[in-house]
Amino acid sequence: MLLKNDNDNISSRPNLFKSNYYKTKKILDILVNNKSLPKILIVLGTRPEGIKCAPLIAELKSDYYHSKFQIIVLSTGQHREILHQSLMAFK
Repeated sequence: MLLKNDNDNISSRPNLFKSNYYKTKKILDILVNNKSLPKILIVLGTRPEGIKCAPLIAELKSDYYHSKFQIIVLSTGQHREILHQSLMAFK
C-alpha cells in the first residue's frame, strides 16, 4: 500500500510498498487517530484515479489548506507501480 500524508510527497518511509497489512494498518491508525487537524482521506487504486485526483491533492496541500486539514492519500495496491508512476509525474 502507498500511504501519503501532508508531511510526505509520496512517502519517506522505506519499504512502505512492501509492508504487510498489519504494519500499514498501524501507521494509518496513528495518522487517523491524531486529533490535531481534521483529516481528509483520499483512496486511490488505479492510474486514472491518480491522474484525476492529482490536482485535488495538490490543491489540498497548498498553503491555504495545509494549515486547516491533514491530508492522507491511501493506495489500495490494485495497480501499485503504475499508480506510483502517475503520482510521481505530479510531484
